[in-house]
Amino acid sequence: MSIGLGDSANWGKGYGNEATRLALGFAFNELNLHRVQLTVFNYNPRAIHLYEKLGFQQEGIYREFLQRDGRRFDMYLYGLLRHEWEARERGRSNSEESLQRLRLARLWASKDLPKSNKVDL
Repeated sequence: MSIGLGDSANWGKGYGNEATRLALGFAFNELNLHRVQLTVFNYNPRAIHLYEKLGFQQEGIYREFLQRDGRRFDMYLYGLLRHEWEARERGRSNSEESLQRLRLARLWASKDLPKSNKVDL
């Protein structure tokens, strides 16, 4: 599988994060995998940052793996285990719950409550 956002106008909008999280959820929850691994070239710091933010651990380096335009680039190997993903997702879920409570508390404190019982968060 490969996830790529070729048009730079789409960079930095969270699409890669969302796509990767969906793929990981499918891998661990539907396919029941124990481990997911990936490779990424060292000239792609945005992807490296995303993978590390999602909990991937660097497990190896293929030194000077690729030659392009007269330059050589390393390829990094990353891995993520099911229990690491589950712990991160639990923490993320708790953070989102806390954020929703904070939004409700701010609404209540400002007395700017919506007229209906439904609150869009």
